[in-house]
Amino acid sequence: MLAYRKNPSLRNTLVLSTLLAILGTGIALQYNKAITAETLSDINPFSYEGIAALYLQRNGIIEGFPDGTFRGYLPVNRAQAAKVLLLAAEFDILDLENKGLFPDVEKDAWYEKYAINATKYGLMQGYPDGTFGPSFTVNRAEFLKMISNAFELEQGVTHTYKDVPPEEWFARYAGIAQQYNLFLYDQDRLFPGGLMTRDEVVWAIYQILIFKELGTVVATPFDSVTPFP
Repeated sequence: MLAYRKNPSLRNTLVLSTLLAILGTGIALQYNKAITAETLSDINPFSYEGIAALYLQRNGIIEGFPDGTFRGYLPVNRAQAAKVLLLAAEFDILDLENKGLFPDVEKDAWYEKYAINATKYGLMQGYPDGTFGPSFTVNRAEFLKMISNAFELEQGVTHTYKDVPPEEWFARYAGIAQQYNLFLYDQDRLFPGGLMTRDEVVWAIYQILIFKELGTVVATPFDSVTPFP
């Protein structure tokens, strides 16, 4: 598994092989359209993460930074997760105001309506102390619950992760990660406390959208559930 991460040329070869193998599904057509994007200048368009980011950008789900970069290595916070999931799942984003619901959601902040819509639709919840935590980073376990709520994914799917005790609250969501191949490089462990990066978020959402559109999960060399074709 680490060989793919440390050897870019090997990884690029495998990515290109995957794209050729799935031409019949139509995914390559989406890729060809996405690669014409003028921004996200720092991504590798031949990587899985790059393909996913460009796909989501072309569909109006994500944006780059003002300088045209994507910065996929950055962690995602709750405000950002709320926005991208609402857009990806095509919820009607209402012009809602906080009106004192969450003391830490600033009036007229860019994320105000996304935070309130996310809680209204049940994608996310506030904390027991009544706060929303817009700047709090999102870990894998939390994101699995959010994406499950956003797309109404089946819970309780079986999985083979070694680090998911059955009594943990997130155990019911763990199988979703394997079913849809949401995490590229991890096979036998979920790493539930690991922080979600922008790269990981776009890949996970891309997988769900491709499945919704084409009825297939994109297999990768790193996936032990749906093996490399």
